[in-house]
Amino acid sequence: ELPCMDGADSAKDNMSDETIQEMPTGNDPMSEEVKEGIMQQLRDGFAPIVAKGQVIPTDPNLAHLGGYVVGGDPATWYPNLWNWMVSKLAIRSVIDVGCGDGQALKFFRENCGCSVLGIDGLPQEDSDIVELDYTKDKGWVGKRVDLVWCCEFVEHIPEQHMPNFLRTFKAGQYVAMTHAAPGQQGHHHVNCKDSQYW
Repeated sequence: ELPCMDGADSAKDNMSDETIQEMPTGNDPMSEEVKEGIMQQLRDGFAPIVAKGQVIPTDPNLAHLGGYVVGGDPATWYPNLWNWMVSKLAIRSVIDVGCGDGQALKFFRENCGCSVLGIDGLPQEDSDIVELDYTKDKGWVGKRVDLVWCCEFVEHIPEQHMPNFLRTFKAGQYVAMTHAAPGQQGHHHVNCKDSQYW
């Protein structure tokens, strides 16, 4: 049985010192490559806010695309859980829904040898990440994978568009996800529900 965590705050409570030391931090100075990627997005007409390592769209019509912490968010870093799933559930292929800049993908690919596909609403540099807006697109349907990983994504999508991302979830033999609990503050949290709902 997979552990159940309500929201990102419980992730911080369950981290060991070893986990924290292994985790990339969004507070590190941005690399020149990351800065150039953000500048290219600006040149392409996408205007994110980049503050404290966060990338969030400024256009209110794109708010549902969420955002991410450059280099990884400590609240969404679960290497012990990922290693456990790969080992115990024989995970060899992963889709990460709402993957941001792909830190979990990188872990699954480089540490676990998994084939990976990331899906995010914001443009990314990683060639394993596709751009998809679940309020407009019907969802990714392709070959089945062992695991669909989804961390702090579902609360950003209005309820009427749930069938779109659920189509992607159906591609996985297993689905492991976290979500924002009712009342949890965050950028464009429009569908915060308890675990019973999900």
